Amino acid sequence: MACEELRVFGEFKMLTQKIAGFPDTLQGLLENIIQRLVQEDQSARVKELLCLLYCCSESVVEKDLQGSLSYLERGPEIPSMHWATLRRTIKCLIRASRDHRGRDKLSFFHGSVAKAVEQSFLTADTSRQPYLCSLSDYYENICSDDATVVSHLPRLLQEAKLNNRLVQFLRKDQRAKSIQAHIRAQYLKGLRCSMMCREGFPRKPAMICAFCSLKSGAFGQFFPNSQSCAVCGSHAAYMGKEAFQCPQHYSHGRNDCLVCKNIILGPQSPMPALLCNTCGFLQTCIALKT
Repeated sequence: MACEELRVFGEFKMLTQKIAGFPDTLQGLLENIIQRLVQEDQSARVKELLCLLYCCSESVVEKDLQGSLSYLERGPEIPSMHWATLRRTIKCLIRASRDHRGRDKLSFFHGSVAKAVEQSFLTADTSRQPYLCSLSDYYENICSDDATVVSHLPRLLQEAKLNNRLVQFLRKDQRAKSIQAHIRAQYLKGLRCSMMCREGFPRKPAMICAFCSLKSGAFGQFFPNSQSCAVCGSHAAYMGKEAFQCPQHYSHGRNDCLVCKNIILGPQSPMPALLCNTCGFLQTCIALKT
């Protein structure tokens, strides 16, 4: 990479000084290369592309990366000629490959490149947010490959702290049906209220009114609400554990339905909300921080 920097330097008389000015570490050299590429970029897209690729955390389908960059710019799809030029500009930093379906994929050729991108552009806590949001929006609204959406979108929504969208995707989106139950539970575990609801602590059983107990779709897409885990939506009718809410999340002096939020009235008895064995192991309030 140092030789490539010397090749493009272009001033033979200053070559010795250029070599003497190289950083002592690979990390420093990579940061210098990245800064040069950004400064020479007339399209002002190199920085955005590198940041998007960093936020992908793994190899990404080239078409999806191109679409995410277009989505970030809120404009039409980047023409193929411009994209080819952009890809050629950063070719020294990336590795191109193909997946089992023959799709072109891109990734950084080494972890040190990702570290250099982070040090150059993404040190602030909020600096990743626009790129994470752009990737999330693209995968949720534009990408047509369901397997790719399921592979990337939940993690992106989690890292972007788009908690409500994450919950809605896992519980309502048809594409999320293919996500395994334990993975769905792991994503939702991080959103649960941290207040303890084990025996001896202030708590109240979560209840579902008779009408909502016969319906489905509140917690997942497979089972009736009365048989679904109130967190992850897995089947909980067999050996399910009772779900509880902390004083911060239950209504004092009345019984509200966990699903419709209305006061439970009428002669028909409500059903207790249940937790599967995985979600029931964590004895905290079932409310999610959305």
